[in-house]
Amino acid sequence: MSRASATAPIMMLFVLIFTSLSPFVAINTSDYSDNDETEVTMPIDIVNWPTEARSSAATAWLKETVDTDGDTGQWTSADIADDGTVWVAFYSAAGRDLKVAHWNGWSWQVDDVYTFGDIGKYAEIDIDSDGNPRIASFDITNAVLRISRYDGSSWSTNTVAPSENTGDGNPYAGEGRIGFAIDDSDSEWFSFYTVNTDGEYNLSFANWDSGDESWAYGTIDNGLGEDGDWDDYSDVGQFSSLQIGDDGRPRVAYTCALVNTISDPVTGTTIDAWYTFSLRYAAFDGGGWGINDVHINETGRYYYPAWWLELEVDSNGNEFIAYQNTSGWDSVRLAVKDGNSWSHSMIANGSENLGDYVRIESDMVGDLHISYYDASNYDLVLLRQQATSWESKKISSLGSVGSYADIAIDQNGEEVFSYYDNDDDDLIIATPAADADGD
Repeated sequence: MSRASATAPIMMLFVLIFTSLSPFVAINTSDYSDNDETEVTMPIDIVNWPTEARSSAATAWLKETVDTDGDTGQWTSADIADDGTVWVAFYSAAGRDLKVAHWNGWSWQVDDVYTFGDIGKYAEIDIDSDGNPRIASFDITNAVLRISRYDGSSWSTNTVAPSENTGDGNPYAGEGRIGFAIDDSDSEWFSFYTVNTDGEYNLSFANWDSGDESWAYGTIDNGLGEDGDWDDYSDVGQFSSLQIGDDGRPRVAYTCALVNTISDPVTGTTIDAWYTFSLRYAAFDGGGWGINDVHINETGRYYYPAWWLELEVDSNGNEFIAYQNTSGWDSVRLAVKDGNSWSHSMIANGSENLGDYVRIESDMVGDLHISYYDASNYDLVLLRQQATSWESKKISSLGSVGSYADIAIDQNGEEVFSYYDNDDDDLIIATPAADADGD
């Protein structure tokens, strides 16, 4: 779904419904508000850390053109192994291939991962316990989710949850995000967008057990709280982000739109129906998924409070969601989990079209680093946490650069970026460099 047009079910509902009532969701919800002055509760000791104990702060980056093979460098995903090796997965539109780049000690090496059909969009990379990367991506030709694994010398690519629906009908339609993470046992977890035969869009998951190499598959959210007569209009999970919590189990942040109604108590006829749009969070407890709303849209307003989004769990188990707010397409917000509740506030705003491809990472001392694309000015922007405030820096602003970006944090606590050069259609990787002072 593009920002200029809604999904077909939403447009159909808008035609049918001309008035709206206050949204109602029949589930437990966290406290929420669209007041931009809402205070976010950060980890309690963060403001007391001395400057010398906080992370390093790069002030300049070496921007290198890593792949120039036609139109290449979209849907980047970056991670750094324990030995310091930077890995970047990306989609090469020229050949419709999944590729990977890594620093081999003296130069950037680019390799094909999988080149059969149209594969590689929505790529997400993670590193296993052996320091080898694995990449989840979507195979558009066969409408399935794929997992590619590196064994230290070669790549193998397989279907996620074979025989299950991991993408029938190509539900993403060009925009969205897959969730993917590897847990401590090297087992894999995936969250992804599916559409069933009734036209209902749901958030599904798959799990690959590294012990017996078996697959589990199921639904995270098929519109919890919706009116059952309108379930064909639900739209859950186009954007999702999955991380492993401090208990070793997955958590997922995702987008959600569902229909609520009010009916005549005598005849049962629907009097009114309206969409509730929300940012949701689901946690797996070993047997099922507990679901909460993090941020719900304002009464009577038709917008997603979150579109592009990413979940982060830091080394202390603190959980955060960075997300693009679509009320004006002009702000980035941060949600922070405190116990069983969430608080959220705006951390950046400005021109329209702000917050595309938003990413979030935490460093070794718990500071947050957030990157996003400013589509009005065609810039890649970094937000760096400074205790209770945020430092904003333009990482790349010459020409149209910075879309499809990701951020990773190196062993010095400094940022590494991967992104697309829209002018030259190339993959760019930016690594910390000496500034004018030589530091």
